[in-house]
Amino acid sequence: MTALNFPISPSDEDTYDNFIFDAAKNAWKLQVLAGNDLDDLNDVSITTPESGQALVYDSSSGEWINETPEYTVDILTDTTITTPADGELLTYDGAGWVNEVPATITSGDLPAGSVLQVVSTTKTDTFSGSFVAGGFLTVTGLTASIIPTFTSSKILVFLSATGAQSTNGPAISFRLTRGGSPIAVGDSVGDRPPVTAAQSGGFSGDLSALATVNAQFLDAPATDSSVTYGIDAYNASGAGRTFYLNRSATDASSISFARAVSTITLMEVAG
Repeated sequence: MTALNFPISPSDEDTYDNFIFDAAKNAWKLQVLAGNDLDDLNDVSITTPESGQALVYDSSSGEWINETPEYTVDILTDTTITTPADGELLTYDGAGWVNEVPATITSGDLPAGSVLQVVSTTKTDTFSGSFVAGGFLTVTGLTASIIPTFTSSKILVFLSATGAQSTNGPAISFRLTRGGSPIAVGDSVGDRPPVTAAQSGGFSGDLSALATVNAQFLDAPATDSSVTYGIDAYNASGAGRTFYLNRSATDASSISFARAVSTITLMEVAG
């Protein structure tokens, strides 16, 4: 360690290395501290500070002194405090300031159709899964969750999904789900599968093609708890087929085989 050789007879505010000399105290002090302590400032007078006090400027002495603030909320002449509770605010009632709980917005305060929030999920990678014969396949990675503000709110669901099958190419069908259960599907008549939407994007055997399904549905979940929306893909033919999302069945590394995105967007609407 290098020894410090302070000057023998320093004058006030002489500096050496990172130190400064305080002649009043006959001591060397670190420069980062010198003159910055409250009790070192020449216009500050501290006399036994207490909790809750503040520095107040006294024009008669030309100094900052510590004292308890003169005005507190409970002694202001235009303020009335009655058993304050957590979360209350001071509001002016035309004559004075009073404490009260802030007004809570209810569903009745908003015009029907007001948009309260929007949630969206966009899936840019691919998904694939094996179908069972005549069954639905849950598409993972394409869900969106929302917590309604009011139980009376409606959720407007927008769906755009692009995909293909390993045999039929761009022939795809989907149903919308809430909490894993199907919603917004057609009537089930005979053996006809109830789905939300379907699309055949061209020749059914074209394994380079893609089909896109778009759907909208105004749902009424009647809850203010989190709800999750998703989709199931449908297979009308035999088992062993594969469903693909955001890619064609062949998906070769070529400009002829495109990749796509799929989205679910949720919009809470005041009921």
